[in-house]
Amino acid sequence: MAAFNRRGFLMSGAAAAAAAPARADYKGYETPVWKLVRREGPFELREYEPYLAAEVTVKSGPDAALRQGFRTLAAYIFGENEGGSKVSMTAPVTRERSNIAMTAPVTREPSADAWTIRFMMPSAYDRQSLPRPNNAAIRLVTVEPGLRAVIGFSGIPTQARLAMAEKRLRVWVSANGMEVTGPMQAAWFDDPFTLPWRRRNEVSLPVSLS
Repeated sequence: MAAFNRRGFLMSGAAAAAAAPARADYKGYETPVWKLVRREGPFELREYEPYLAAEVTVKSGPDAALRQGFRTLAAYIFGENEGGSKVSMTAPVTRERSNIAMTAPVTREPSADAWTIRFMMPSAYDRQSLPRPNNAAIRLVTVEPGLRAVIGFSGIPTQARLAMAEKRLRVWVSANGMEVTGPMQAAWFDDPFTLPWRRRNEVSLPVSLS
């Protein structure tokens, strides 16, 4: 198996094919733009471009946090903002453990009961034109560019299935000489009314090259 170095992924054979174009939509919904660097079975390494997002942190269990965070952000894009503007829905909805400031000078550690739920904002907006949320809990942020290792799967993304996907992904990341640089992110691309075998779910990890 090829490995990474600071110049990029050392690919051989069929894996050395040119990187795929950036992806920017899913079933008509705009998505973050990324370039495929490497694919191996169910695993991918993607290079993401920066994008604007609205996010909220919820202190709760992971499933309850997702539901509450989704409702809060959906209210924002459906008009609970300055001017009452509607903002187009995008994909996916993501959830990751929140980093909570613990000491001074500030350090940040994952909190077991705090989760950040995030919607990407459509690329037609910039920081000046994006409607300001009425809910002070919502933050408008820029998600920085970077590499993410990703594994996708269909079906219902239970906590057990998410944990298993993360475990498999971490094994792949380690085997290919990458270093994990942040918390796992779970992503949902379809609504809960979509038949399970047609759902697209992903688990990803931010990584750096050794």
